[in-house]
Amino acid sequence: MVLMSGQQALAGATLLSRHSMIHASRSGGVDQQQAVDGFNTFANEVGDADGPSAGLLSMAHQYSMPGVLGTGGAGLEGAFGEGQVRSRTTNTAGPAQAQSGFDITFTIDGRPASYTIGGALGSLGNGTVSMQLVPLGDTRSASPLFISQTAVNEGGPAGASREIDTGGFLAPGKYKFSVNADAKDVSGSGTESNAYYTFSFSLNDTGGVGGGNGTPVAVPLPAGVWGGLIMLGLIGGKRAIRRRAA
Repeated sequence: MVLMSGQQALAGATLLSRHSMIHASRSGGVDQQQAVDGFNTFANEVGDADGPSAGLLSMAHQYSMPGVLGTGGAGLEGAFGEGQVRSRTTNTAGPAQAQSGFDITFTIDGRPASYTIGGALGSLGNGTVSMQLVPLGDTRSASPLFISQTAVNEGGPAGASREIDTGGFLAPGKYKFSVNADAKDVSGSGTESNAYYTFSFSLNDTGGVGGGNGTPVAVPLPAGVWGGLIMLGLIGGKRAIRRRAA
């Protein structure tokens, strides 16, 4: 998948770090984890991939990849990915839980860049999911420039969902983009808890337009350039969540 054309690629963004993690655990001996800190594709699934076993379920999945033009994180263009977590327990078993997380830390160098975030996220029962873009200072993080999240039991039996379509400008500075899904079932009611996400995060050189000097900020994109900058890599169809195990 191509995040943007070569003419639009942002040479002034540098990927400093990337972390992807999935974890699934439950009663009965299932406790599996996979993680990566490199800049390559991460495609893994752990836990009960074939569904519940004796009423128990714990599964975590993720497919993700940052896009860089050069070695060592130079020429960051953005990132895309999708993930899902599912958990279910019984009255006599212990908790079942699953996590899927992705984050990148990067710098905008020299002059401002525009960013776009497109995607979808949702949860059911004790599942939760969050996606955010945060500027990083020397000693502490500031308030998120963008955040979308769900809460435990939000939406009742129908669950909660969000569609994401946003963007702005980033001044030179250091930032972190992250998404995390968590599902922990302790009820033993037989109802599944789950969460999912898809995202496409892209960066474009503005030619010095937008943003500003000093503290990193994000401001809305002008209407005239909005349509040409939106990249929705994995949002052709929202990943369905199965609300109950078969």
